[in-house]
Amino acid sequence: MQQQQKARRYVPFWLMAATTVVLVLAGLQLLAGFQQQTEASPTGGRSLPARKLADDSPPSKRALRTTHTCIEARGGLPEQRVCVFHDLVLYNGRVLYVTDDANDTVPPIKISWLKKFEGDNMFQHTVVNQSQLEFNWDTAQVEEIPQAGLIHQQHYSNFYHMFSEVAPSVHFVLCKFLGDCTYSADSKTRLFFIQEKRPDIPVYIMLDSIADTFACMSPQPVWHKDDPQMQNRVYVLKKAVVGVSNEVRAFHNWEQDFQKQYREPPKAPMVAWRQRMADCFGFNFTQAVAPTNTLRILFINRHYEEGRMILNQAKLAHLIEKLPEVKEFQGLEIDLQYLNGDDTLRHQAALFWNASLLIWPHGATMAMTTFLPRGAQAVEVIPWVEEDKARHPEWVQAIRDTFSLSIDLYAVQNKERRRVMFNQDALAEYPQYRDASPEHKIALLEQGVCPPGVDGFTCPFWWNHWKVSLNLDWAVLEPTLKTALGKLIELRKAGGQLPVAAAADSAGGAAGSGKDGMLQEGAGAADAEPAGDGHDRSRSLAGSPSQQAQQRGAAAAAAGLEPAAAALLAAEGGVSQAGVPLSALSCLHDDGKAEHRLCVASNLVAYMGKLYYVTEDPAGASLPEIQISWEDWEHEKDLREDKYFAPKLVRPSELPFTWDPAQADTIDRAWLPHIVDSGNFYHILSEVLPTFFANWCKFVGVCHYQDRQGFEVLFIQPDPKRRFGLIRPLEQAWQCFSQKPPRKLIDIGSTPVLIKHGVLGIGPYMRAYEQQGFRKAWEDPPAGLMPKWLQFLSACTGTGFAAAQAPNDVLRITFVNRPWSAGRSFLNLHEVVVWLTREWLPARKLPRPFEVETATVHEWQNIEEQIAVFQRTSILVYPHGATMTHAIFLPKGSVALEVIPWPKVTEPHGWLQSIKRQYELEGLQLGLLVNKYRANLALAWDPVWKTLTAEEKVALQEEGTCPKAHEPKCFFDWLHWKSELVLDKEQLAEKLTEALGMLGLGGTAATA
Repeated sequence: MQQQQKARRYVPFWLMAATTVVLVLAGLQLLAGFQQQTEASPTGGRSLPARKLADDSPPSKRALRTTHTCIEARGGLPEQRVCVFHDLVLYNGRVLYVTDDANDTVPPIKISWLKKFEGDNMFQHTVVNQSQLEFNWDTAQVEEIPQAGLIHQQHYSNFYHMFSEVAPSVHFVLCKFLGDCTYSADSKTRLFFIQEKRPDIPVYIMLDSIADTFACMSPQPVWHKDDPQMQNRVYVLKKAVVGVSNEVRAFHNWEQDFQKQYREPPKAPMVAWRQRMADCFGFNFTQAVAPTNTLRILFINRHYEEGRMILNQAKLAHLIEKLPEVKEFQGLEIDLQYLNGDDTLRHQAALFWNASLLIWPHGATMAMTTFLPRGAQAVEVIPWVEEDKARHPEWVQAIRDTFSLSIDLYAVQNKERRRVMFNQDALAEYPQYRDASPEHKIALLEQGVCPPGVDGFTCPFWWNHWKVSLNLDWAVLEPTLKTALGKLIELRKAGGQLPVAAAADSAGGAAGSGKDGMLQEGAGAADAEPAGDGHDRSRSLAGSPSQQAQQRGAAAAAAGLEPAAAALLAAEGGVSQAGVPLSALSCLHDDGKAEHRLCVASNLVAYMGKLYYVTEDPAGASLPEIQISWEDWEHEKDLREDKYFAPKLVRPSELPFTWDPAQADTIDRAWLPHIVDSGNFYHILSEVLPTFFANWCKFVGVCHYQDRQGFEVLFIQPDPKRRFGLIRPLEQAWQCFSQKPPRKLIDIGSTPVLIKHGVLGIGPYMRAYEQQGFRKAWEDPPAGLMPKWLQFLSACTGTGFAAAQAPNDVLRITFVNRPWSAGRSFLNLHEVVVWLTREWLPARKLPRPFEVETATVHEWQNIEEQIAVFQRTSILVYPHGATMTHAIFLPKGSVALEVIPWPKVTEPHGWLQSIKRQYELEGLQLGLLVNKYRANLALAWDPVWKTLTAEEKVALQEEGTCPKAHEPKCFFDWLHWKSELVLDKEQLAEKLTEALGMLGLGGTAATA
């Protein structure tokens, strides 16, 4: 994630001063209340009135004695008490209560509201006298802590519980019993964890983001009493608070006994907790208002390995961009993010306090709603169809209510069981799953029915919560987003002013907003052509036909066209007695084969989606057979003009309109190709376009970008079913040959178009993978032609990629992923990148800095944007698919590592090898990673899948073994388009080591 730089707005001084006075008075009132309770209800030990810290230090450490005062919870359990100690001692993992009075006792004190292990939830201490101390005051290293909180971590590594429950509850105890209610960078308060560390208790992990949270209460690091840095050192806690009362900020709404024993703290200290963090981070998000000039949408996803990942997040983001409500804002920024436990909390918080709209799958992200600005909209996605006893939306609702957040909450629940997909690679780690019968496995995968004998915690709870992913239905999400965007539009119209009730929900300082480094999909160069002589679209009608022919011939010669082509493109066609242009046809290359002919037709007429060849003698006209397309599987059955040049031959008088040159449009020179493939990025950019270029360059002479002056592209396939479409980057690539946006014949209406000169046919050369059946009918382009195509495209896009060199100042590894909906997606890519950047690559001790970048190339992105991703790459890693096309954009001295998702399948790598060979990419080296394990499949929608037996389904799911009766469909449709991949770190480490070796960057050996 990129680090965002934030701008700030400053508050009026009077508002800051007033806020400070309010908070100080609140803290004093809380402290006074504590003192009154202390005097009114002391229990246990030697109870003393509250004293100033200056009175706490005895004249000699040998005279040190521990005292305490306890406050019992009203209406709670006896052990739900909070005690304030004076002169407690921490030494070598023990809490020491020093006294000479044998009658001194400390009552039971709960330090955790969750009891997971026997005794772990109670305050453990040792009563000793001075003679029993295991150190000597005169020689020991002694540190006095003026004020401390002794706390229990409660959760091993769960961010939500630690941030949203434990930390605010600790703040409440510090505020109520020590008067420590606000942030101070000079605070003398120290926090220490005192929960037990035993073999039967899992290791507690302190996430970096949680360490940042506690730093807002204790500027010094929070240590555990058993930590090495605390050993052989004496800590004297001059004043320390221990315990939790029956007022805790915890949400366990499914446990009735919890509801009976605990209640939420008052609102004021919880609002003060948010303000404490705002002051700690130096940004007063408590008073910030959701931005409504630029709509900022924060879309948080979960890591695949943690479960509940929204698989189609990128597709949903694209659909959000198309919503009409989005156009009501001046700009749009959509930030697709993952949260990492070791990111700084301030970095994470900044994502939220600058958001207008938040979308997230149920999980720890709900804790971060604390940072949302007022007026923000928050949409929680619930993956499960089944109702859960935990009532998931209520968790974030409790956060909103506890902290008085002025935000709107929405819950979007998945409605189809088949959209919840088990992470089968994760299930395979469990013997309970591996040992289940095929019928029970399929019942789990398709219906969520747990196998017999599996305990209730493992299934459904654990597997359903942490071993599933979601394909979210846009139809379910869209209405909620429209409602949320409507609220933001209202806020925008109100000038950012919230209703009075909402504005009064929170107190604090100034509003603030800042410019995020948000990801903008599809932003790039403008569509307009650059100005200049090469882009003059005007047509001069001055001069005689012979003068115009001479001008065209001179222009053709100046452009370096082949002489034969220059003559044909300059020639004037005949005219009938009625003044109707007559058509003619001559071939630049004709070896007698229809698939090899490349010809120039003059005076063709296009009208109402049809192409007309005008001749005085249609019956006697004999046109050679000219093939215009080669992908038979794409052709319309029994529609000859979908594969061959097949105009309608008519007399001038038979045209379906009255010829009037003043009413006709004219194209002087046109390319008349067939799109060939229905929008497939690889085939069009890597095969169709270079095939046409090779023949047009060889026989027409258009070999350089400037040579295409005066040409336009008109696709002449009939396309009655409207199958052929051009996505944005392909349209741009075709426009490299055309001075206007490419047009389709079927789009030409009642205004006739006269095509004075049109180049049609394929020619003898083809750039395509050799193993394709149709490829045998053509030859490779002559040596040097494909590098010319790359220079042509490089000049057209203005990127200069054809001459680029791999970066030598930094090693940049780029992962280009496929969208989940397209199949072959790296599901765990984010986790892999974190592992590479924080573990594997640093361990290699490489001779240059490294960067790891991830990208998903979308069909709506400009081609210049796509090229830029590859142009700066040292090592490209991608799953087999259209990304292999982008190998032509890689700089010299780089490596392309292709990942084949299917075990024991290597043939698809031949497509990339063919690109390297035919494009003469001598500076590019290739690597191959063949997945050893099966990939996850998403087949719930396939009707054929439903007819398979349980045994066949399991064999396909777990081993990639196709049913005999469905092998062609299985491999091409299912494994190619419906399978996803979980990258294996060990395999990747091996192949990246090889790639580094290719670049001469071996470094130190490292493993996964």
